[in-house]
Amino acid sequence: LDETALQNDFIKNMEPENMLVFVGAPEYGQELVATPVGSDIGAGVWLTDKWYGTMYKITTVDSTTLAKWKNPNHELVSHLHLPEPNEFLPSNFDLVSLPETTMKQFFGSKESPPVCLRNDHDVQLWYKPDTAFSMPKVNIFVSFPVPSQDTSSSAGSVISALWTEWQNEVANIFAYAASMAGLHGEWVPNSKRSTIELHVSGYSHKAALFLRRLLETTVGTTGTTSDGDAPSLDEQLWERLVHKMRDQYQSFLMAEVYQHAIYYLDQTLEAVPAPRTIEQRIIELEQQKMEDLTAYHNKVFLSSKGLQILVHGNLAPQEALDLAKAIPQILQGQKGSGNKADGPENDGEDLPAPVIPKRTTLQQRIVQLPANSNFVFRGKTWNTENTNHCALLYYPFGIVDLSTNATISFARHLIAEPSYNQLRTQEQLGYIVHSQLKTSGDHVKGLLLLVQGEAKDPVHMDTRIRVFWQTVRTLLVDMPEAEFLSHRRALYENFMESKKNLLSESASHWSLITNQTFHFERIKKIAKHLQDKTKDDVLRLIDRFILFGSSISIQMFGQGVELPNIENGDSTVAISDPIEFGCTQGLHPLPSTRDVKVVNLLS
Repeated sequence: LDETALQNDFIKNMEPENMLVFVGAPEYGQELVATPVGSDIGAGVWLTDKWYGTMYKITTVDSTTLAKWKNPNHELVSHLHLPEPNEFLPSNFDLVSLPETTMKQFFGSKESPPVCLRNDHDVQLWYKPDTAFSMPKVNIFVSFPVPSQDTSSSAGSVISALWTEWQNEVANIFAYAASMAGLHGEWVPNSKRSTIELHVSGYSHKAALFLRRLLETTVGTTGTTSDGDAPSLDEQLWERLVHKMRDQYQSFLMAEVYQHAIYYLDQTLEAVPAPRTIEQRIIELEQQKMEDLTAYHNKVFLSSKGLQILVHGNLAPQEALDLAKAIPQILQGQKGSGNKADGPENDGEDLPAPVIPKRTTLQQRIVQLPANSNFVFRGKTWNTENTNHCALLYYPFGIVDLSTNATISFARHLIAEPSYNQLRTQEQLGYIVHSQLKTSGDHVKGLLLLVQGEAKDPVHMDTRIRVFWQTVRTLLVDMPEAEFLSHRRALYENFMESKKNLLSESASHWSLITNQTFHFERIKKIAKHLQDKTKDDVLRLIDRFILFGSSISIQMFGQGVELPNIENGDSTVAISDPIEFGCTQGLHPLPSTRDVKVVNLLS
């Protein structure tokens, strides 16, 4: 039989007389008098399952019901139909192939960085084909400046978060169909940079179409009055958005104590002109009205200038350029714009010199601590039922070169196992022991070590962490050279390890694009410096920055314990308000930017 005959034969068997129906419910609505196990089966008689004791019965469908099923009324039939064709289903899985000379010049290895295809006042476009995974997929990230609304303030961060949740909700009209076709998109607020981002990932064939639909839906979104088929904001949707945001804030208040310690550390280090505490965000959320969100959408909206775009994966350079041209046009109301790009990026000639202004988005300023000073903040967790404590010690290194960065990374690697063994296993200070190389802003380095537990208070934990560093120093001095080299080799291999998937590689590139440092080869260079590091290098760093350097101690107390007073000494300073502290200290300079070279991959 041919395919059509098989289909027809299958459909002929889809008749009510040939149907087996299972109906299950906690209560069936009729008398449940079970026939004993082992009795003869009779039609319509309740039986008891041998193994699970579940009551069931087997009946036949009566002729009246069968007749209704065979001849349904028109009203019922009108609501039954096959799904509409999914416009996002991919049909082209061919892999993009660039000329061999282009690949050799710009993308000669799996770790090759993206290149800039366009750089002007409207768009900065970065592009890289898939050089590692050979998959017909792509990741497209777009960053939109929000110049007329300060998203770094508590009010700005709340309204921008509500806006992105709103757009994600209205996109669900077609986002489900896209997800069934292997495409995913999401609006994300970035209060750190005063931007809003759009992320699209999945099969490359229809990725650009999906991104255009997301943008066009956003452009067509209206306020409380609907404009044709444009999604609108009503009371029910507004309440759902606020409820979701409220749950997110409340979840943070109920989080682990160490997360609250890191939160206060960030507030201490980040000099933010407008405070944005969790308490202020909760207050701002409750004060927001639906009209505020529609006003934000209508007046602020997204900028069509100063966009940053990354296209990474199975799209050709021309397709990336077409997309970069279409996005500003859609934002300006020219829906469906997606024709071949013209102008300098599409004429085969050399592209114009970069003219995009640097620092078009907000850059965080990080506190520069005075030398040889120990700052202490004490607070209580918000969770009234949590009796755990946490002590966090942060050691600042400031702005460091790549060689020092390699030494810091190596020191963190060397203390990972000893800190767990000493502070948790032997001294049993707590059940969570964590060390981390922390980057504040985009370039200020520090090392933190924290302990969370219930047995000891944070003051005792803090003391033992400081003593631990003396122990670590002794361990390093006595460490055999072969063991030291083994640790160094393990960290080097970790640095040189390739990304596990396309999305993780894209995210790594994207962070360096949005912070405008464009230092794509940074990790490899740190790994190169690591190969020359000696035991003396690590010991000198511990002596200078940890044993005899500055520190911030964040001591979080669980419920049922009173906060002890902090005694200020010659080198110990109490922090009463982390935000006020951050606004009254000296600041590190912003990171330097690198010149961006625009390349032409079309010639």
